[in-house]
Amino acid sequence: MKAVVTIFQFRRAVLPYLFMRYCYPVMKQAFPGSLDVWIIQDTGLAKGNIHTSAKFYSDAKRHLIAQWTVEGRYAGATIVRHDEPLDPRYPQLLPSYRIGMEIALRERADFHLWLEDDAIVLDRECGQWGKLLAGRDAGVYQLVQNICPAFFVSTPAFDTRLLPIVRDRNVDGIHQPFAKTRVWRPSVGEIEYYTTWACKTERALLSPASVARVHSRPESHQLVQFVRNIAPNDVGLLNIDFPWITTKSRLYGMARRLVGSSHAGPCRKEHTGAHADKAHLPRIFVVGHNKTGTRSLHDFFLANQIPSIHWDKGRLAMRMQDNFRHGRPLLDGYESFVAFSDMEAVNWGFRKNSRTLLYAYRDYFPHLDLQYPGALFVFNTRSTADWIDSRLTHWKGSYAEACRKNHAEISGNEHYSLDDLRAQWTADFHSHQQAIRSHFGGSDRFLEFDITSPEAGETLARFLERHGFSITHRVLPKVGGRGT
Repeated sequence: MKAVVTIFQFRRAVLPYLFMRYCYPVMKQAFPGSLDVWIIQDTGLAKGNIHTSAKFYSDAKRHLIAQWTVEGRYAGATIVRHDEPLDPRYPQLLPSYRIGMEIALRERADFHLWLEDDAIVLDRECGQWGKLLAGRDAGVYQLVQNICPAFFVSTPAFDTRLLPIVRDRNVDGIHQPFAKTRVWRPSVGEIEYYTTWACKTERALLSPASVARVHSRPESHQLVQFVRNIAPNDVGLLNIDFPWITTKSRLYGMARRLVGSSHAGPCRKEHTGAHADKAHLPRIFVVGHNKTGTRSLHDFFLANQIPSIHWDKGRLAMRMQDNFRHGRPLLDGYESFVAFSDMEAVNWGFRKNSRTLLYAYRDYFPHLDLQYPGALFVFNTRSTADWIDSRLTHWKGSYAEACRKNHAEISGNEHYSLDDLRAQWTADFHSHQQAIRSHFGGSDRFLEFDITSPEAGETLARFLERHGFSITHRVLPKVGGRGT
């Protein structure tokens, strides 16, 4: 297995240095193969180049980067320097991006980590990129509408698709819709427009806690906190490239308090019964969609005295998302439970911050597998058509309407209909099924079964017994219309 990191160094010296000194050695040890770094230095930005960042690029910065390069501050990386001009029509299709993709493809890398000089990555799960991407084109550290080249992981299929666009400006016929409600969306001249177009599969979600970036001043405290964690003696270097950050500033003090603060989780009632001693029992994650018997499974677990949590009014999925974003264990706050089902949150409110479309069971199952070794995964399924019909009538139709409104905003299509939603759900059903099967393969910790089968309860009971659970109630309860 092989991976390549390309750092696009335009006008900043510090973060590429911190990556090479503190992050690269850790990632190189964690990656089960060769992991090589190439720093691509664009010296043309010092010559009045038309790139939007050029006005910030001073001769002093250019000389500092050159000096640090000569001094060996970037030791361990291969340095590539160029001063290629840009196309005025597409000022952000930078030659550095093209060079980076050419390097990754030439080196036959299985994975290509993109990294700009205002960002830093310490991904301790890099050795699991194969599992986490699971055949998908790209892995992103932020689940936003576009794919930002500041930090993400691409595959050869992605780079092969994107390279002609950046190299030849072959943009005819490419159209990438973005929601009209966004404050900012990339135009046809910006690299995000094409990186997003080049991804033809669902994106894998990598750990947001592995990255930090300063693209605006409000993000500064995140970077300070990140660097303080990995290199406390070198935090002061940030002031070279980001002069508003100083170790004496209120912002830095805020970051120090953030690092030192504890995060108290919600209080959950401890359980008693046959499975009260949970230390020796594996976790059970139900990774089928809602409306495929998740409530019945929850009741089955409770009947067998297995501590179980189901949906929790969306709080379970929201907490998992918050834990993921802040680098905490996904089950932080729910440690007293063994079985987890219906890990989703769907809502549509009048305020934007109350609009939610989150499927934690789908987005985070690879991370649950990594964080909880030996965990069991139950993939409950049913007929696609019956599942969609059940979803459409859930909550007397309000569930489907909330999903439709969320998808309308995400797609920017104000005419998004229930027929569009049916098509989306059908695609989601099959893509999740493929991802689950690809990830777990023939694992003995994985069970897939049809929830409508008369033998469903017995099948689940035997599976759990093989893994140490005591099962006395072997019939799967029927809740609603085999519903939630």
